[in-house]
Amino acid sequence: MTTFIITILTSSVLAAIISGLVNYSIKTKEIRVQLNLEEKNRWYNSVNKVYPELLSASSEHMEELFFCIRYDENGNTKNVLKALKEHENKHYTLTFLILQCSYVPKNEINEVLRSIDDIRRILILTQNIYHKSKKQSNKKLIEKWMRKVDDCLSSEKVELSKKIGYLVKNERQIMTREITKNKMIEVALSVIK
Repeated sequence: MTTFIITILTSSVLAAIISGLVNYSIKTKEIRVQLNLEEKNRWYNSVNKVYPELLSASSEHMEELFFCIRYDENGNTKNVLKALKEHENKHYTLTFLILQCSYVPKNEINEVLRSIDDIRRILILTQNIYHKSKKQSNKKLIEKWMRKVDDCLSSEKVELSKKIGYLVKNERQIMTREITKNKMIEVALSVIK
């Protein structure tokens, strides 16, 4: 009878220890998952904030250039350069954020970065057209070039919007799949133990 009681107590203590270790392991994994989700939510919010600011800065740059070409005879480019600098800052910030993707394949990230750089190249092209406008006396030709560049910029913004939306969606889906896959493995291991 004594051995029976000792066996029951020993198995109960052993089961409690194993149960405690499994619970501890599950709790630490849950904390990691929660921290990861909070970090990703901050990332999503940052991308959602900076991306519209980038688009706005590029539009402001184009508006300032059009104004300078049409109305500013003195060549005051202070506002144009300020708008370009603002776009550059947003460009670097968004590039930094996109490079923080951890679940999406590298080729998708590179595709988005290429589109961001294409918008930047278009804005630099507008600067070149503006400087040529100072040498060129045909304002209508310059405005025609600027409209073409503006159309090109608009279509590139649409493409970038699609790519960023797709990237964010894939980042969430892949992360969720990874987390749930790991959670299912943990539950299966805890049941087996």
